[in-house]
Amino acid sequence: MIKYNQELKESIINLLSFRLRSRIEVERRYLSKGYNAKEINSVLNHLESKGYINDEKFAKMYASYLIKSKLLGKRLVLYKFKIHQIEMDTLVPIIDELYKKYTPSSLIKIIIKRKFPELSYDAESKKRIHSYLKRKGFSWKDYGFIFE
Repeated sequence: MIKYNQELKESIINLLSFRLRSRIEVERRYLSKGYNAKEINSVLNHLESKGYINDEKFAKMYASYLIKSKLLGKRLVLYKFKIHQIEMDTLVPIIDELYKKYTPSSLIKIIIKRKFPELSYDAESKKRIHSYLKRKGFSWKDYGFIFE
């Protein structure tokens, strides 16, 4: 039987009761609180085996939030996942599937309707739209249709 810190386990379970978190997110949080790395890994391995921590579920939930609610492009979504250190083999299929359901062009149309309701196609407006969509993580191939 594996021995682990019961107080740490309960604290992590309490944290996970609020929302899903990536393994690395939980690990960093408890390292910063001064817990021993071996203890943390022991508890995380146990919780992972029980299904409390699942990076794939977390990736689906977080990517869905970033795409559906935040209306972010693929580049920015991938960037936001860097701190979670989730394997690209796991992450890319999840993101690709979500972008089939929520196409970049449909997201861009929503963004433009919200952010630029009185859209004019003068040079200054095009520049503002272009800059905004780049900051949201979209590439020219995603929004070039606007300027045609």
